[in-house]
Amino acid sequence: ALPSLPALRNSSAAWSVDSAATATALSVSRRHLGRILIDLIPKIYREKGRILRIIGEDGTQNSITVGQKSKFGGVERVFDLSTGRYDVIVETGPSFATKRREAVESMMEVISALPNVFSIMGDLLIRNMDWPGAQEMADRAKFLLPPELRQDDKQQPLPPAVTQQMQKSAQMIDLLTKELNAKNDLIENKQMELESKERIEMAKIQAQMLETQLKLDSQEAIAALKAEVDSIKAGMQLDAQAAARAQQASETIESTDA
Repeated sequence: ALPSLPALRNSSAAWSVDSAATATALSVSRRHLGRILIDLIPKIYREKGRILRIIGEDGTQNSITVGQKSKFGGVERVFDLSTGRYDVIVETGPSFATKRREAVESMMEVISALPNVFSIMGDLLIRNMDWPGAQEMADRAKFLLPPELRQDDKQQPLPPAVTQQMQKSAQMIDLLTKELNAKNDLIENKQMELESKERIEMAKIQAQMLETQLKLDSQEAIAALKAEVDSIKAGMQLDAQAAARAQQASETIESTDA
């Protein structure tokens, strides 16, 4: 026979209580184990210069040197495990891989609703995906981000003195650029002024040449007209002389007949 509904509810409630008790006991055990390790680690890893490998929550691995300066997260630090007091915090919940899958699913839902968001968070989406080459692809996708978002978290911030000097240099470059542009504008204006003067002088020369040519043409026309008038006058004089001779010959013939 199938169990009744109240029986199923009681069974489910009992299972939930047992699961909660088991998770609580597991957290207590892990916390106690962490305190034991904290007491042992400074006694075992106390040799200066010893290189240790540490693994982050996301599985990334880094190396540090005990008791000496080591670069971690882009900053030089000294890891001396024999100094200070430490404690342990244990949280029971989904693993990092499970959280990463949930993050990818949530990001995909956001990108499906707002496709333009991929251009500013595409590298984060790819970085949380679990397949070979995802980290390298995420590093390349980061170059597609806008400049203001394309910052390396591991990059060390510049000292204030260097930042101030860079600002002064940028101001000096800006001032020199403005002066250079002003000088270029002045040179262009002078060049245009010289070209205008040259054009005016050339126009004057052309006008003078045209006037001289007109004068020469006029003098040649006057000389030709004068020569033609002189030719007409000479012809008229010849005609008058011929008429006079004819008149004289006629008078001579008449006197002979008489």
